[in-house]
Amino acid sequence: MPQISEETPLLSRIVDSSERESKSKLVYSYILGFLLLLFTFVSFTRNTLPTPLSDIEARELNDFPGIHCYNEYLSRFTAPHSANQRENGYIKDWIVDLATEFKKEATNNGIDMEIIANDPTDLVSKRNKFSTDEYWMVESRNVIIRLVGKTNNKNESFMVNAHYDSVSTSNGVTDNGMGTAVAIELLRYFVQHPPQHTVIFLFNNFEEGGLIGADSFVNHPWFSTIKLYVNLEGTGAGGRALLFRSNTLAAVKGLASSSAHLFHASPLGNDLLQAKLLKSDTDYTVFSRHGVPGLDISFYYPRSHYHTQRDDLAHTTPQSLQHMGQMALGSVLSIDASENMLHDAGSPEPIIYYDILGRVMLVYSFFTCQLINLVSLFLIPLALFTWSWFSKPSAATSTHVTDKIDSLKQNISLISQGFIATIVALTFMVVFVAFSSWVLLLINPSATYGSINCVAMYLSIAAFLGLVVSQFALVRLSQSCRINLANIQVGFYGLTSFWWILLAFATYLGSQKVAAIYFAIYFFISSTLATILLTCTTPEVVGESNELVHATSKYWFVAFLIQVLLPITLIIVSSPFDGDISPNRIVFNQEYNASEVFSTVALITGSSFGVLEKTLKQVLAQKEYESLDCQPYLIYQTRCTYQTELTPVYGRNPSLEIEVIRYPKLCVDGTCHVKVDTKVQNSLLCQFQFSNQHIKGFNAWVNRNHIKPENDTIRAITAYSNKQASIVKWDFSFDDNEELRAEALFTCMYDEWTEGELPAFTKLRDDLPIQNLLTIKGGVGLAKVHYHSISL
Repeated sequence: MPQISEETPLLSRIVDSSERESKSKLVYSYILGFLLLLFTFVSFTRNTLPTPLSDIEARELNDFPGIHCYNEYLSRFTAPHSANQRENGYIKDWIVDLATEFKKEATNNGIDMEIIANDPTDLVSKRNKFSTDEYWMVESRNVIIRLVGKTNNKNESFMVNAHYDSVSTSNGVTDNGMGTAVAIELLRYFVQHPPQHTVIFLFNNFEEGGLIGADSFVNHPWFSTIKLYVNLEGTGAGGRALLFRSNTLAAVKGLASSSAHLFHASPLGNDLLQAKLLKSDTDYTVFSRHGVPGLDISFYYPRSHYHTQRDDLAHTTPQSLQHMGQMALGSVLSIDASENMLHDAGSPEPIIYYDILGRVMLVYSFFTCQLINLVSLFLIPLALFTWSWFSKPSAATSTHVTDKIDSLKQNISLISQGFIATIVALTFMVVFVAFSSWVLLLINPSATYGSINCVAMYLSIAAFLGLVVSQFALVRLSQSCRINLANIQVGFYGLTSFWWILLAFATYLGSQKVAAIYFAIYFFISSTLATILLTCTTPEVVGESNELVHATSKYWFVAFLIQVLLPITLIIVSSPFDGDISPNRIVFNQEYNASEVFSTVALITGSSFGVLEKTLKQVLAQKEYESLDCQPYLIYQTRCTYQTELTPVYGRNPSLEIEVIRYPKLCVDGTCHVKVDTKVQNSLLCQFQFSNQHIKGFNAWVNRNHIKPENDTIRAITAYSNKQASIVKWDFSFDDNEELRAEALFTCMYDEWTEGELPAFTKLRDDLPIQNLLTIKGGVGLAKVHYHSISL
């Protein structure tokens, strides 16, 4: 047998021996088996949820009592309770009742506990929810509780925040019953274990309408005392709670070193929201915008159940509640135990944090990240060069400097060719994935939602096919290229060089406070270690680098079938929706003119190719289906409208539902005033829409709260009352100009439906197949009823 060295080109070693072939197959089998076992281990370890603890067990371990929290608090969330539903008021009163009971125990334990059950704070802001140039006046329904710590310092405190409202279509168990239940349990904990520092609990309302509760609390006097906060949120339906965002190094380090058993954290939430790749937002944004650092702990999976009927008790578990609870408890205990954390909290600062298999959590600043990256970028290549230059030479290697320089040039050439090969392979993979994605969106775009595993397999095969084709192209480019690329070391050189470039890019992003590819350091170091290990192994152990390419060329028909026809067929037959974790989410909205017989229902979904139209054909009445009109909407969405006699119940009798009193117009010195009093029985959210958006000199007062439009442009003024059937006082002021007069249309939003108040919604909800779920955009406003207009 000829002598073989590490530098012998692999493609030139054509071995017919069955023993060599068997050894190569055995190596690949070991590798694939190891990868399968590793994947299984990682998946099992990462997805492990903690065992929920009873009250007694939690006391013994100083841990979170998930069973108690689930049974006593989370089980209360059994109905939709948006800010515009009666159940919202019941939830608010329930929280106040619990706090009142806790206060008795707090007093016995020597804790000064304050409860603000009727927050007098009103919020005036521009919202643009139902239209552009829309201004809101919102009366607060926040419940605010303060426990004064042993330090008796009310000027420095930390906060636990959770919104208790849901969207109108969901029971809101995960969003945000779990956050609310955990916050109540933490309140109970501190009542029984007096805190060192002052702690404020904010149970805010109307988060689903645009973070309104948090915006309102910013105007409260207690907000100025808050130095740190923990926000509890939910954007999925169970699963693991994630440290989604944070901008406080000390507090996250405290969590990482706390008694919490299982962690889950990623810095990508900050980057995704800043890049507007995630549409959801949380109260964290409001508090951070006002200069207070904190932690944002949230559920996130399965996203498809978010804001639908499946966000209920049946689709979550006490284990998920325990996971959020133990992370939240670890966070607040570390804050409370620190003597200086509140005082030294400072302003929000971007940081990097992530867990390793849910068992260990690493936290460090961007400065530390940059330092590690720069050291790795320069010292590792320098160390490799030094090791290569001064390592003990082999018998066949000269120690002459000239020979070493020649060897260095050869290695640089090999590294360059390996890097070029890597870039070419990456380019082919991107092109193949892009083309395959285009084919996917052309054939079955909804598969990306309903059959995500099939899509992942399809795109993975496309990427692999691109890799194989790139190898075919490279080995046929030239004989020298064919020989050099046959050496597996060249491939590792190229990969390591690529990860070095990616690490340099990660360092640049780090200078911009972007943590998107923080993991590049691990790829670079692991690739470097693998390359070093490779040089210390024999070629027989490594195997043939391009064996798969040759095998593919021999059996091109089978390869074509597996890599092209099979995945395309798989995608074509993949169902876009199912009745489990991939339902068809349909946004519902109804609009009704109180004087008319029919109302208009609008439905929006992400499906295309007539999926929604075919579904509606099965469930709509004949007259409704005859009025159906479906059109493309935005990108890969469909919007369908139809007329129905199933009008909102409360809008059918305006004389019983609303009372509008318009006082005579009064004009003095060129300025006119029109005052209006309104009272609505079954809606907390009403507005005046103006026919003329440019009313010169326009000002308004809603319950004495002044509204001044920007650039003298206004389309609507919306008022939210915190009590049912309360009187809202409107005062409109404008220049006395007959040519610029306007009509003001009085409109109210309705969200009650559980007792048949919105028959079009309930009938559609009950008649749709199981793989279809109704949802809402914006939290409130399932139905909009237009009453009558007044003249200004």
